[in-house]
Amino acid sequence: MCVVSGWGVLVTSAATSAPDRYGGALRERFDGLVIVRDGEIGPAHPTRLDYLLSGLRDVPPEARLVTLLDDDALSPHGVEALGRMLAALTAAQAGVVRAVPVTDALKRVDGRRIRGGVDRAGLFVPQTPQVLRRDVLEDALVASATTRPRDPATLLMRQGHSVGVVWGGQPSPASTSVAGSDR
Repeated sequence: MCVVSGWGVLVTSAATSAPDRYGGALRERFDGLVIVRDGEIGPAHPTRLDYLLSGLRDVPPEARLVTLLDDDALSPHGVEALGRMLAALTAAQAGVVRAVPVTDALKRVDGRRIRGGVDRAGLFVPQTPQVLRRDVLEDALVASATTRPRDPATLLMRQGHSVGVVWGGQPSPASTSVAGSDR
């Protein structure tokens, strides 16, 4: 069991079924976990960052970490990934993101012609879960009130914070699909 009761971890889930289906397994492994249900990503919350921010309103003030999970992240590997991410988070980092390497072929295109391939070395696709330090996230939001990227890790990096990576797991379709790239 990973005890996070002092951290006040929040799990926010796009699917209303996830806290019921996976909440027990998460609470069993992570003592002190708070699960907050929120609406789905859609017109009211068009990006993952907007969705996460909407859930921050319900986070108890003593919570020090915020974790974004969705049904895709929870299904086969979310609980294990979350444990690895919490263990990997260092005091110098603003957060940790789960990532999988880019495996699709990428091409540079000029108009209607392919100009060449793109080297995928060092490229990754961020996935949920993402573990973020609440105070750093809230400070970054205040500092970037007029322009915000679509995801929390980019927001933190643009503010000069270090974000760690935990490799592995299966890609989450919502994160890696063309439709999911807008989130």
